Amino acid sequence: MNRSGTLANLRPFTAENQPPNRGRKPSLLKGLTARSNIAASDIRNAIIAIAFDKTEAEVIALAKDLSQPIFIRTICSALEQDFLRGKTNNIEWMLERVVGRVALTREPQEPEQDQLSHKMNHEEWEAFQQNVRLLFRNPDDETRESHQNT
Repeated sequence: MNRSGTLANLRPFTAENQPPNRGRKPSLLKGLTARSNIAASDIRNAIIAIAFDKTEAEVIALAKDLSQPIFIRTICSALEQDFLRGKTNNIEWMLERVVGRVALTREPQEPEQDQLSHKMNHEEWEAFQQNVRLLFRNPDDETRESHQNT
């Protein structure tokens, strides 16, 4: 009686000894779309058509109609929850799941040359220091100075 999960059956992990199902599991949605010959754009179009073409009453009726496909009922019930909450979280999540997230690209902005080359002269520096002293002055220091001057 030699079980496969016992310590006696353990072998070291090597290039030749690999687990049977390596890699990431395929997406369930991708598998379903491939088997039923539906593209992601079809699903996206169905979500958009329901969201923009149907009234709230029609969406709620479709969600409760047992003769509709479960896919349509799921979309409609998610839209109904969004109506009740006043948000679009479910729609955004469904579209991200079907289409994928939009990749944001940001271009680095070059600072203007004037901002890099500006240097303070002595008078500007003194005025800056005076403003900083006024911002961070301690009221106790003023009373000490007035008592010392008298």
